[in-house]
Amino acid sequence: MKTFLNQISKNFLLNEMKARNPRAYLQSLQDVVEQIRPSSKKDSNRLQLAKEHISSLKRQFRKLQEQVNTLEEQLKVLEENKGKK
Repeated sequence: MKTFLNQISKNFLLNEMKARNPRAYLQSLQDVVEQIRPSSKKDSNRLQLAKEHISSLKRQFRKLQEQVNTLEEQLKVLEENKGKK
């Protein structure tokens, strides 16, 4: 455990932390939630709600990513037009 914490500290101090894609975070969260086995009806309902929230987040992230891509394309066009003048 101590070496694990030392490695995390070293990576943080040396700025070697890997930047992960938010989609990867959502996917790993979904995988974890899928593996949980509820022990009661209450837990089952909470788990179902968590799954719905993850699905909603994935949809919203996909829409945001499409908007970012569109805006980046528009920016490129504007920069090209500015460069031509």
